[in-house]
This record gives sequence, structure tokens and C-alpha cells, in this order.
Amino acid sequence: MNTLLSTLSTKDLDEMYCKRDYANLIKTLYPNYKKHGIRPGKNWSSDWHSYKLLCSSLFLEGCYYDCLIMMKELFSGERFDSDALTPRERVHFVECALESLLYCVFNGAPWDIDAREALETALEKAPQYYKACNEYSDEKYYHIKELYAKFLAGTLPYYTVTFFVPLVLNFDSYTFNLSDAPPYQSMTVKQEKRGSVNGMLFSTTINGFIKADSFWEGPLWEERQKLAVATLPVNMINHLLLIIAEGDTQDFMPRIRPEQLSSIVIHQYMGDGKTYHWCDGTMFDGQFIKKWAQRTEYGQETLERINQILIQNYNLPLYATLYHQAQNVMNVGLYEESIMLFFACIEATVHYWCAHLSELHGASTEYAEFETKKHVCRNCSLYQEKPTAQGVSSSEMPPSIRSYPGFLKKQKIINADQEKMLRKFIVEAQNENLRNKMMHGEVGRVSLAQVENCRKTIYKINEIFISVADGHKK
Repeated sequence: MNTLLSTLSTKDLDEMYCKRDYANLIKTLYPNYKKHGIRPGKNWSSDWHSYKLLCSSLFLEGCYYDCLIMMKELFSGERFDSDALTPRERVHFVECALESLLYCVFNGAPWDIDAREALETALEKAPQYYKACNEYSDEKYYHIKELYAKFLAGTLPYYTVTFFVPLVLNFDSYTFNLSDAPPYQSMTVKQEKRGSVNGMLFSTTINGFIKADSFWEGPLWEERQKLAVATLPVNMINHLLLIIAEGDTQDFMPRIRPEQLSSIVIHQYMGDGKTYHWCDGTMFDGQFIKKWAQRTEYGQETLERINQILIQNYNLPLYATLYHQAQNVMNVGLYEESIMLFFACIEATVHYWCAHLSELHGASTEYAEFETKKHVCRNCSLYQEKPTAQGVSSSEMPPSIRSYPGFLKKQKIINADQEKMLRKFIVEAQNENLRNKMMHGEVGRVSLAQVENCRKTIYKINEIFISVADGHKK
């Protein structure tokens, strides 16, 4: 069982829920649920209560898909109408189902479910639960019912995402008609000044249904990403900036990432202009504002510290320079650029340390031989029998970076456990599936989690090499 979960009582979990600490409650309970489910026997009652809180938390965080999956297990059979739920709880879970299914109607579901049929059934049964709980308003029920009816009549819901970017473009105001670029409708861009900062206010209107919450991280917990609602608007804005840069200024135009935004206003509309829900959210880590608009002048002490760092780092090995460059690019949210630099850093790290360790152990000659290009068919019996036969490839290739730990082990520089660990980390850091898809143009978006995993794994590779080098000194 999850160690943290085993130390928390039902009262502790109730307290987390009452404090609206939904994200931490999910982090605590969800891994355990996925591993064990609801255990039968004496654990059933406490598990059921815990996962009831988990199900509600998933809904309140906007994880609609996860919420529906949990509801299916929690309320199978007669459980929904049993005494295990109060009338108020039943209405709450009715609303969890209604909005989650509505999301599936407009966005599809990652499993085999007829969301429209399930939503219609839920809408039909919902009134009896509201009637049994007169303390609970049925406003959400009527909004969802109206929204679904409009959809059946051909009117799609839409939402707007508005945010300020401290980047000035060469026009005052313009509304771009994006009706031929679904799901977009339009994008209004106008100059605005906030305090002493000049920039542009972008407001993008998009067909669809989302959770109108600036802190929403998407419908699936395990695929969550910061400011999920800003992804589509930012993609269109980056297209605009790229067109301007290539057609006019010819300057480098850094891409905007959702993580760089400091405030965002979201409106979800019914389709006829009536608001379903809206949110005005402010984050205090917006990188545009923090790093560009509010920076202060460097003092003498800071400049002297920078001077020392320059002296210490000017002659760093290539792998270390690549690591810091990749980390810097990662910190401004340019994840695709960052991970490509990290991919180069993996190979530079292995090359540097293998050369260094070979020199320490007197195996530089063997290392130079190992690194020479070899014929691609050298292990083929037909090639070995007649290497000059007609049609035989003349291609030569250097060794794969994954074979370098094997060379170090063969030279008795590292042991079998170290070789195994290095191979494992190199494979993990390279993320061959992602890298191939990027190189072949099959994927255009990389998440912070993917970049962070690559970065951390390179760090582990470096630590192993350092420990081997330190062991030789002793």
C-alpha cells in the first residue's frame, strides 16, 4: 500500500477534502486505487469512503475521464441508491456524471462509451435526486440540459481565452476571422498597457466545451499539463508570430508557452452567448512578467558573482555546456528545443566520460579503436565469407552510444551492475519512441514531464560516471 496513505486516517482524508486540497488527495489515493482497486472484506468500507472522496476530487479538478471510470466501479449495482450516500452526495455525484458525460459528448472519450446515450439517461433520472434533496440547487442540471438541447439543434458551445503578453506587435488592433480554421472562430489582438508594461491582449474564441478554470490541467490526471486551456490559443498566436517574423521582421521570434502567462480569463458559453462558467485566474510565476518586465538593474555584487561564474565555466566540457543550455531553454518553456539539446547532451556525456575514464585506466588506444567506424555488415556471415561481393554495402558506422558501457566493462573500468544501470539510463534518457516521432514529424508537442525525465536521467548517468572516476582516485 502507498506509504503515505497507510499513515492517513479517514479523518485525515476528510480534512484534506474539506480544505479543497483535491490535487494532493488525488496524488495520495489514485496510485493506490489503480494498484489495488476497492479491496473486498474488512477493507471495503474504508476503501469505498476514500475512493468516494477521490472520485469527487477528480471531478472537481476537471479530470472528467478518470471521474467516470471511478464512478463506474463505485456505484455498480445498487450502491448509488443505498444508505452509503446522503441525498446531498447523490445530487453531487449526479452533477459529476452530467458534466463529465457532457465533456465526452463534445470531446470524445478514451474508451468505448456512448456518451450521448449515457448523458440522456442521466438527464432523465437526475430530477428525482434533486427533488429528494431540496437544499441543493438544480441550476447546473438545467444549464447542462439546455446546452445539450442546443447542441442537438445544431448550436455548438464555444469559449474564449484572454491573456496579456508583454510583446508589442506593429498594429493597434485587429480581429482575425478563423472560421475556416476549426475549432477556432476568431482571435482579437490589440495593444494594451498594464502599468509600465506595453504589450498585446489576445482574445481567442474557440468552438468546444472545456473546464473554464485557469488551473485546469486537462481531463486525464496522468496526462495533466499546466494551463491546458491556453494550448490552442497559444498555438494560433505562435503561428501569427512566425508569419510576422518570416514575412516582415526576419528576426528570431521566441515561441510563447502556456507556462509563460501570468494571468488568463476564460469564459465558457452555451452557444447563444449565455455564460455557462467563467474564471479570472492569476498565476504568480508567469515567466514573461517575472523575467522581462519586472527585472531590476544588476548591482555590483551580482555582477561580480556573474564574473566568477564566467571564469569558472568558460572551459566546461561540451556535455556540461549542452546541459545548461538545454536547462535554460526548458526554463522558458521551449520544451521541443530543450529535449533535442538534451538528446545531444546524452551522447556528449557518454563520449566525454568514456574517453576520460579510458585515459585514467590506460585504455586510450583500445578506446580509439573501439570508436572507429566499422562496416555495417561486419557481423553477417555472408559478408565475412566474401566482403567484396557485388552489391555489398560499403557503409560504415561508429558504435552506438548504448554500446559504450559494454566497452568500459570489457576494459574492467566498470562492473556488471554499473554497466546494466548505465545502459538502462541511456535508453530511458534517449526516449527513442519520442525522438523518432519528433525527427519524422509525427509529434509537435513535448511536455515538461518528458523533458524533466530526460534531464534527471542524464544527471543520474553523470553521477555514475563521477563515482567511477572518484573510485579510481582512491
